[in-house]
Order: sequence, then structure tokens, then C-alpha cells
Amino acid sequence: MSKTLKIVLGVLVIVLIGAGAWWYMGESSTSSSLPATQAQQDAAAAAAPALSQGSSDSDLSQDAKTIDGQMNGLNSDNASIDQGMSSN
Repeated sequence: MSKTLKIVLGVLVIVLIGAGAWWYMGESSTSSSLPATQAQQDAAAAAAPALSQGSSDSDLSQDAKTIDGQMNGLNSDNASIDQGMSSN
């Protein structure tokens, strides 16, 4: 076998391995991003406190408290993620 043929075959093998890895990574990332099922969406909607539809002072005050609670939960989750990212 000539040296040129060996180089061409080596490059071809590397390209095929790279294409296979790229395809595999693409398949694994799309399978994890499937849409949520209706049951999961219903459970999330039931778990999240709903905002009122009124415009009175007490309704708006309750809505502000609900939003503050959700923002505090988001901040807590964000801190947990940051801690997890920095520990690795």
C-alpha cells in the first residue's frame, strides 16, 4: 500500500468517526428535549400558585407576595446551580 493511500484512508476513518460522534451527540441531545406530557404540565400548573384576576388592593398585594415567593424560589435554584457548577 502506498503512503498516499494510507493517509487518505486514515483521514477517511477520522472523518467517519467524527461524523458518527456528531450524529450521536445530536441524537442524544434531541431525545432529552422532548416536550412535557400533559400530565407533567397539569402537575406543574397545579403546583404553581395562580395569580388573581382582580384589581383590588388586596388582590394586587396577594399577587405581589406570590411573585416575590416565586422569585425567591428562582434565586434559591440559581444559587444551587451556581454552587453545583463551581464545585466541579
